[in-house]
Amino acid sequence: REYVKGFANEREVSDLIQLAEEGMKVGGGGAGSVSIFDTASGACSHGEQFVNAYEVLKSQGKSLNDSLLRTFQAVIDRVGSTIAKKRGLEVLYPASPTFFSRIEGGSKAVQINDEYWHAHVDTRQYGTFIYTSLLYLNTHGEDYKGGEFQFVSPGGDDEENDDIEGASSPIDAPSIIHPRSGNLLIFTSGEENPHRVRKVRKGVRYAVTISWTCDESAANARRF
Repeated sequence: REYVKGFANEREVSDLIQLAEEGMKVGGGGAGSVSIFDTASGACSHGEQFVNAYEVLKSQGKSLNDSLLRTFQAVIDRVGSTIAKKRGLEVLYPASPTFFSRIEGGSKAVQINDEYWHAHVDTRQYGTFIYTSLLYLNTHGEDYKGGEFQFVSPGGDDEENDDIEGASSPIDAPSIIHPRSGNLLIFTSGEENPHRVRKVRKGVRYAVTISWTCDESAANARRF
């Protein structure tokens, strides 16, 4: 686990939020508290379903903003280089899903995707990647209340601790992280790192999840 402060600058963060909103606007957002735009597949929230943002835009003779996409690709490349260097990896590929998330505080859960607060393991839930990176696009305590990221004990959920502020533990990333805009969290995606996002009580929380694999056959080949 590692938490990199100030990984993305203000302009990059602003561009990524704009890109997230452009993608989510195509589908109109989720019916509940969570809206998703997966840049790998194009899937974006459309009420209780998903539509392919790329196909919808193509049918309208439109596309996402090229400048915003270039910023996103540059950030993805930099995240990959950072992980590869820190882990001593010769090859590392972006995987799928790689998605923006918008969580609105105070909104009720309408479908299972809205219940983001349950603990899970990424390799068990997605099965396509071995490293997870989370880039935070706004700041806990300023833009929203709640929504902390929490590593939980294997086999645990710790939902009863939603209202307890967590102290940092003596590892590279604390067990409870209060996201700040531009900061990057990196961790291995297996059973050693079950985690959850605490309920957002107020405001709107933005982040982008970028997944990684060393298996070229599982790579996401989409580039912008």
